[in-house]
Order: sequence, then C-alpha cells, then structure tokens
Amino acid sequence: MTFWAVNYTRGSIAGGGFANLPQENLKTKIPETSLELKLVSTGDGVSFPDGVSETAASTIAVMSFAPGSAPNLDLAIYFTWFNEESDGLAVESYGEFAPVLSDCTSQLAVSSEGGLFVAIVLDENTSELAVSSEAYMYTQPAKANWIKWSDIGSIDFTINRGSVAGEALLDWGGLIYQILQLGTKVIVYGLNGVSTMTPHGISYGMQTIHRRGIKGRNACLGLDSEHFFIDDLGDLYSVKEQLQLIGYREYLSKLTSPVLSYDNSSGLLYICDDTYGFVYNTKTQSLGEGPVNITGIQHKNGILYIAAPSNIIVPVLEIWTDIIDFGTRDAKTIESIEVGTDLIRNLLVNIEFRNNKSSVFQRLSWEVCNPAGISYLFCHGVEFRIGLKLTSFDYLEIDYLNIKGRIT
Repeated sequence: MTFWAVNYTRGSIAGGGFANLPQENLKTKIPETSLELKLVSTGDGVSFPDGVSETAASTIAVMSFAPGSAPNLDLAIYFTWFNEESDGLAVESYGEFAPVLSDCTSQLAVSSEGGLFVAIVLDENTSELAVSSEAYMYTQPAKANWIKWSDIGSIDFTINRGSVAGEALLDWGGLIYQILQLGTKVIVYGLNGVSTMTPHGISYGMQTIHRRGIKGRNACLGLDSEHFFIDDLGDLYSVKEQLQLIGYREYLSKLTSPVLSYDNSSGLLYICDDTYGFVYNTKTQSLGEGPVNITGIQHKNGILYIAAPSNIIVPVLEIWTDIIDFGTRDAKTIESIEVGTDLIRNLLVNIEFRNNKSSVFQRLSWEVCNPAGISYLFCHGVEFRIGLKLTSFDYLEIDYLNIKGRIT
C-alpha cells in the first residue's frame, strides 16, 4: 500500500519510523511487512505577551490510502493516542475517522490539538512553547471471515507456543453469522457459505459444504443431532452426517431475516419473519402456514414458554393434496368426498380442477362436511386437488380420503 502525507511543517517520513510531516506532497511506499507507522507533529515556537496563562496549538494532516501493492479492501485503520504531561501542562489529542475504510474511501483526515488546562505564570524570559502529540497507526485486515478458538478451559485466544489457541481463514468471504456445535463438529454459518470444522490434534480440519450464505443472522438452528438452515435462495436444508436439501423455496424465498425456533415435544420447526410464518414438521417432512412472530420456544419444569414480540395469532388450517388424476387421462366427475377423522365439526372441503396440464387450476366454493364426514361436491375435470380447512382452531388427524366419482 502507499500513503501520502501533507502538512505545514518540515521533515521526512519513513515506514515504521518517526516523522515530522513535510510541507510538500511526499509519497512513501510502506513495505508489506510494516506493522505500524509513527507520526509526530510539533508546533512552532510562539511568543507570549504579558498576562497570557494558556494557549493551544493544533496541526492537521491528511492521509490518503491507495493501492501500491495488491489491495486488501478489508483493511482497517486504528489509532492509539498518548497523553503527555510535563511541568503541570496537560496535552491531549484525538482523531475523528471511520474505523473501517470501504473500497471507495479516498482519504482520511486526522487532527490533534493541545491545550494548557492549568493556568501557569510564564517566566519573563520565556519566548516560546512547543506542544507535541504523537500517535501509532497500523493497518490490519478486519478478519470478518476468520474463526478463532481459545485455549482449553479458557477465554484467552492468544496464540503462543504453550497453548492450543488458533485461528483459521474460511474459504468464503463475508461475515460469520453463527457458530453451532453438531456432535464432535462445529458448523460455521455466514453471509457467503456454510462450513464444517472437525477437531484434528490442536487444530481443525475445515470443509465448505454449501457455497451460498444463509438468509440472515438467525436463519439457522442447531439441535444436538441435527441442524436446519435457510440459504439466501430460500431453500431449507438439514445437516446431519451429510447436507440434505429439503426445499420449499417457492414459499420460503419471500422471507426476510427469518428466525428459526424448535419445539422438541412436537418436532415442529417454526420459521417466522414478522410478516410470514411457516411450520415445518420434522417427522412428516411437511410444511404449513403458521404464526408470523414466534422468536423462541423453550420447555422448563413441564411448562412450554413461547417468545414473541406481540400477540401470537394462529392462522386457520388449510391443506391441499397433490395433483390426482386417478390413473387415467380421461375426463372424470367427482360426486362426493368422505374424510376419515375424529373431528365432526368445523371441517370444510373443496376441489380444484383443470382439464389439461397447461391450464390453471380453478376452485369451487368451500362446502361443510356433514356429521358423517361426507361432502357432496360435484366437479368435472381431468386433474384434481382436494382441500380441507378448519373454521376454528382444533386438532386434526386425517385417516383417509374416500373420493367417489365416475369416468365420463
């Protein structure tokens, strides 16, 4: 990288050394191995008239960053400022800057100033006073896609010869969102990928299992023996020994920053983003509409606790079968549908139909089942879908559907 330094004093500048900033533009190549650059600015001498008890001197420097060698757009610039005290004079300095420079940053302005905060009486022979400030500046990568591990039984991440602490660079860029345990492995979820880390000696073996990032910081959930996550395309995945695609992109792709919560007693995975809500049954691998605002589920002392930022509203249950053609492409007429279930009230039935596979399905009106669970809906078509709906919240198990009709 290359730095330009501009100021209104005299001197020279060198990588890793002291410098009085020069009056003219001066380009200095900083070697790749340089860890810091020390800048020192000193105010010129001034004369004080009788009665002066305090003064302030300031310097302003402009530093620009441009690629002299291969650029690293993740570089961050940090400043550590020092206070100097002597003879009762307090001098302080500060810098105002963006902590992390983006790739469009063209310059960085740093200012420092010193003030006499303790009133003093200057000797009549004193003709000048010099105020100085200094700062260490160094650059290092932001390391957004690095992962670290500490020493055993410690939160110390210092890497030295006597510890097992370490760090590793992921082979995908961007932020790391979550680090979750899965058995003896660790799964790393981030903006641009999903990777597994397997312990090997004092280090970890790393393998990227998915080259797309997850759909937000909370779009993953870790259980003891299984993980779930939604990638940025909206596909739901399961991670056990292998990565398994579950799917449902046509529904989950419209989510923004979803939150995943799991109910251990029922095996239901709740997927919510405060606008849309879905429930995935891990036992039957089925997906349905659900509450939109659940953010956490926990069982404690036999009580189920559900967290949500507002009142939880459970949508009316509505389910549909896959496409049915009864094994023939001839036209057919459905005359009645019998639903085998213990539920004898609040159950409605409907039929969607079309006459060829390129047409859009058309839908009849919802019809209430009689106490025997039968609805006498008449419908003509080639392909059908059967729908069931509850008018109020209730528990429903379906044993069978008995569809009667004839080929026309």
